[in-house]
Order: sequence, then C-alpha cells, then structure tokens
Amino acid sequence: VTSPPTMRLLLLLIAACLSQGAHGFYEEGSAVIDLDEKTFERDVMASDDSAWIIEFYAPWCGHCKALAPTYEKVAKNLEGLVKVGAVDCDKYPALAEKFGVRGFPTLKTFSPEKTYNPYTKKTAKMGVNVEGGRTAKALVDQALAALPNYVKNVTIASSATFLSDKDYPKAVLLSDKPAPPSLIKSLAVQFKGRMRFGMGPSTDEELAKLLGGVTEFPKLVVVPGDDASKAVVHTGKLKGAELSEFLAAHARKEKMEDPLASASAESSVQALSAEEFEALLKDKSSLYSVFFHQGGAVPATVEQLAKAFKMFKHKTFDCAKHAAVCKEQVVGTPPVLRLYMAEDKTEYEEFTGKSDCLEDCMDLDSMSDFVAESIPNLVVPITEQTWNAFLAPAYERPRVLLFSKKEEPTSLYKSVALNYKDILPFGIYPNPPKALKDQIGLKKIPQLLIFFSPNASAEAVQGMPYQGEFSFEAMTQVLDQFAAPFRDGFDPNNPSGKSSGKAASAPPSGPIPEITNKGEDSSYEKLCASKGGLCAVAFLDGSEGNKDKREEQLKALEDLRTKMHPSPFHMAWVDAVCHSDFAISFEVSQDRVPTVAVISPSKGRYVQHIGKFQVPEMESTLQGVLSGKKQTGPFSSANPLSERDCAEVHAEILAATTGGGSDEDDEIMREMMEEIKRKEAEAEGEDEDDSGSKKKKKKKKKKAK
Repeated sequence: VTSPPTMRLLLLLIAACLSQGAHGFYEEGSAVIDLDEKTFERDVMASDDSAWIIEFYAPWCGHCKALAPTYEKVAKNLEGLVKVGAVDCDKYPALAEKFGVRGFPTLKTFSPEKTYNPYTKKTAKMGVNVEGGRTAKALVDQALAALPNYVKNVTIASSATFLSDKDYPKAVLLSDKPAPPSLIKSLAVQFKGRMRFGMGPSTDEELAKLLGGVTEFPKLVVVPGDDASKAVVHTGKLKGAELSEFLAAHARKEKMEDPLASASAESSVQALSAEEFEALLKDKSSLYSVFFHQGGAVPATVEQLAKAFKMFKHKTFDCAKHAAVCKEQVVGTPPVLRLYMAEDKTEYEEFTGKSDCLEDCMDLDSMSDFVAESIPNLVVPITEQTWNAFLAPAYERPRVLLFSKKEEPTSLYKSVALNYKDILPFGIYPNPPKALKDQIGLKKIPQLLIFFSPNASAEAVQGMPYQGEFSFEAMTQVLDQFAAPFRDGFDPNNPSGKSSGKAASAPPSGPIPEITNKGEDSSYEKLCASKGGLCAVAFLDGSEGNKDKREEQLKALEDLRTKMHPSPFHMAWVDAVCHSDFAISFEVSQDRVPTVAVISPSKGRYVQHIGKFQVPEMESTLQGVLSGKKQTGPFSSANPLSERDCAEVHAEILAATTGGGSDEDDEIMREMMEEIKRKEAEAEGEDEDDSGSKKKKKKKKKKAK
C-alpha cells in the first residue's frame, strides 16, 4: 500500500510530467513560439511579414532534447529578425505529414514569399530543410538566409527614381557597409507594401546632403513622400523595437503594392509583332501560349498565368493592330488563348472563356484549368515487367520516376515532363509492390526518384529522392541541373542518349578558371552567365599574402569538381577582395571570404554556402541545391567587376592595414601610444594607492578591536 506522503510525491511527479508535456520543451515566455495547426496556418503560411525557422520535434526524442538549449539561444539571437517556432509532432502529426517530416528534429525555414500553384489553385509558401551544422551560429545564419532582400541600392544618381511616388513613404539607411544588415532586411519585409526601403553609401556626400544633411553614420532617414526637403532623420539607437516604432509612425496604414516595384518588374509576357508571330509559326521546338486581345491593356491574369506555367513561352498579340493576321489565323472574337505545343503550329488548343459566364470569363483559375487539361501526357506507365527496361539507360541519361498511389499522372507531373520534352524521360509507377519498395528503400509514396550514374557506369546507377515541395518551380529547379548536359537535343529514336556520349565524358581537368576584368574569355558572362545550368563560384582573397591558402582552397575546388562529375555545375573563382561590388551582388561581404555561391543566371537565383571551406561541406551544399533541400534567393543582376588592377587594390589595403603612412603619421601614432601608456600607468598608481589605503583602514579597525 502506498503511504500518503509517497502518494503525494507520486502525484506531484505525474503533475510535473504532464505540465512539461503540455508545453513540450518550450515553456510560456520562451522566445521560441509554440505552434499548433491553427497558428501555423495563420502566422506562418498566411502571413507575409516575416521569415520563420521552425523545428518539428517529438517530446520523447533525445536529439530534440539536446537541441532545445541551443534552439533557445537561436530564438534570442534572431529576436526582431526572423521568427522562431516549434511544432510538437506527437500532438500535430498532420503538420509533420504535410511537410514531409521523416525524422526528429527536422528544421525548416519559411520565406515570407508565396508561390501560386495553378494545380491546387492556392498560393502557398515552401518549407526548405535546414542542413549542415546545428550550432547556434549555423542555425542563425541559415535562418537569416531565408530573408529576401527588398532593399534597393540608392545613389545620388538614382535618388530621383527612388524618391518618386508622393503617396509612398521611403526609408533609406546611409551606411559604410557594402550590404544591408539583417535588421534592415527584416524591417523591409515587415513593412512591405507600406514603405519602400533603400540603402546608400556614406561616401555619397551629395546623397547625405539631400537626405537631411546627415554627417554621422550609420543613420536611417525617412522621406514621407517625394520631397527630400521633408526628410526625417532618426536620432535614436539602431535597435529593432525603436526603429520599428519610428518607421510605423511614417509608414502607410493600408498596404499597397510599391509602384516602383511594379514598374521595374520584368514581364514574363512579350507582345508580338506580325513578323514575330510569323516566326513563331515556323518554330518547331518551342512551346507557346498566345493571348489574342482587342487592343488596350493586357489583363494582369495573363502575367500570373505565365509565372505559373513556365514551360511555355508566353506571348500576346493585338488583333486590333494586326486584324489581317488574326483573320488569316481564324482567331474568333478576342480575348482568345491558344496553346501551340506541336511541331506543326497549325495544330493548337484554344480557350475562349468559361461557357457559363457573362463577364470576366478569362479569370486565372479558368485559364489555369484549360492549360493543365490541355497538356499532353509524356509520362510512361511503369510496371514490374517494364521497370528494368526503363531504368537500364539511366547511366547515360537520367530517368525521372514517380512512385504513386494513382494510376494516372497529375497535371503537375505532366507539366514537368512536358518542360523536359525530348530531354529527360519521365515515368510513373502506380502502387509498387512491397518487395520493390524494400529493395530501393522506399518508405512512403508519393515519392519522386531521379535515377542517374555519378560516373557514367551502369554499376553506379542510383536513385536520388527528390525532397523538395511538389510544385512546378521547386521540381524544375532541381531537374534543371540533371537536364543541363543534354539541352543540345535528344533523339527520340535513340532514347538512351548513347549517341551524345556527354554524360560519359571524363572529369574536367586543369586549374579552376578565374573570373577577371582582363578580357572576354575570363569574364563572368563567359565563365558563368552564358553557360546554362548552374555556376559554383568561389569567392577568395586574391592577395599575394594569401597565396598559399588560396592554392589550398583552389585544390579543394578541383577535388570537389572531380567528386561531383558529371554535374551541371560550372566552377570558377573570383578575387572577392578586389571585386567587392561584384561579391556583394550575392551578399558575400569580406568577413564571409572564403565561401562559395551557387548561382543560376537564367533564373536570377542563388544560394550562399554556409559552413567551412572544405570538400564534404561544400559538396553537401551543392547536393542540397540538386535535391531541392537548399533554399535559393533572388538577385536582380551581378554588379560589374572592378576596372582597377587587383594588384594595386591589394597594395592599398596592405598599406592601410600595416601602417604604411608618412613619418609624420608615425610620429603622431608614437605620441598617442605614449600618452595612452602614461595614462594607464597613472591609473594603475591610483589603484595601488586606493588598495593601500584600504589595507591601512582594515589594519586600524583590527587594532581598535
């Protein structure tokens, strides 16, 4: 029989355990935000004013318990910059299922940006797995990488454009830093739609004079409209809460799209002339979507459609201006949407709007449905009998295979397959048998596997699981890397691709090429932007004093290139100290050197390696990009390389850091040092006098006793 005191103790222990279970690892008042299904949808998925890092954990998980103190530090360090959340997956298994959580703890970052999915008719965020180190610094760095950069570069030359639009307030940080700090990037996200953010160099004296006559830096200035004479200079500390309060007092109350962002945004849709339309009809290889209209502005939904279905080249054609051409092509009363998907462009699919409506019959959802339903099915059905035959040529050319519960491919999967028509073969294996799932380690379906050989041998064929979001943009971002070596063409009569022999080529040899300003052959355009696929650019210190370290780093890059072959990565390096403006395009500041950035010039996206400059860690970053684990961010364009001779730049830096001044400067420095030493000696003497007098007082007290 349990005695009353023992029973009381047992009840207290049970209550304590229940209390701990109620809040998981993170109690009320913690900087880590405890999320449930409702708050996850409201605060993470539906909100666009913050980036998140979220831990998916289980209370019984030992690794989760070990991570908890570190994660608390992360939350405190990111306060006001990135929100830090946690989900108890024992309580909310649906969230774990939704985001593909396969083990604990799983950490994901969520950017504030959303993507429209034409297949689900929803706009949603993509969760990206956090890879690499689990130290507080590593997690903070990866969380900050989820912040998009909405801060525009401002100079006196561009100030008139930046300050335009009298009804839209602006905030400008004047600083000597080359890139916007995380706090300003975070505030730009929080105030998106209510205020335009910019950053100008403190060396631009005319800009500082224009913006309130600022003479001390860094300083934040708000211009309520388009009149710089009404600039308001923030005089307090550059702290998150204080700045947020200052900006809120000047920001718009209601959100409105920034007119400058709308005007500068590059359109995905091109208006065709009669001659260009004639050329389109002769193009046998490309896929086209053409919106025929009767003059005036083209609906914004056409632009949205273009961003959703990126396998097409999206065009518009004005039948009011080119009536004869529209009549010849038997275009009915506009608006009309046509899809040209065959080699013979006299064949097309046509949409004239919903049949059961009287107005706005070409809404986005209706056009999306039409496009999705019109996409041809290029996906091959796979069975036990055809499984080996489908995969046999994978050592020469990658194969994409979806294991699914459904017999037919979805519109999304058909769209992705169409995007790689005549480049990559796609298959679907419905309800694979258990023996096969065990053989290839398939734990759940649907699962997409990319079968390829890293060394072009049949024995080395492996299936790489796609681990990203099931959306067109996310899937093609990964598959583009496997398709890049085969973009020159594909022979349907020889689907194995053996005639090209590209995948079986020997690994590249020789030194890693350097991006320089010394001619077209070594330019960024030649070594990266024009090559297609991805660039892995190393940002190194090119000074003479760093020569030995740099040679070690370049040797590591050569080893990485060999280990990754065959791959879509074009490797190069650049002197980031000399070409600092170019480096800042990819947010590589001097304190980040050496590092590597993976760049997709065609998509205008990049991701910076976070971690040590060592082959295993850099390989993990590159593989993360290929698998969809690594989140990329946008960049508008690469800043030009410095026109100066790099040797001169490094000589100036060396002189500045080693005291290469005049004799007069040296004398002043000596006098300053002597003055500092004299004051330190006086201070030490005063300390000794004080301690001596205290000892005397203590002795006197003893005698008095």
